[in-house]
Amino acid sequence: MANLEAYQQKAEAKLEEVSARLDLLRAQAKDKSADARIALDRQISELEKQRETLAERLGELRDAGADIAEDLGQAINEAVENAGKALENALD
Repeated sequence: MANLEAYQQKAEAKLEEVSARLDLLRAQAKDKSADARIALDRQISELEKQRETLAERLGELRDAGADIAEDLGQAINEAVENAGKALENALD
């Protein structure tokens, strides 16, 4: 059960981080030229996909029983890593 909670906390923290970065990118896009906005829109789109995947996995984790927590935890870790990579790309 401790693993289930750890996976959930990790996913929730990354989801909050991705959401905050999305808000920041959207705000920055308003003040940019058309070319810069296009680039930011691509980053926003990628982050939204990663956030959606992460949110889905988190929902599955919340609904899962302890017996499948490990398998689902691996999927959560993958989603968290992908969201982290998307965040790093957005920060560049």
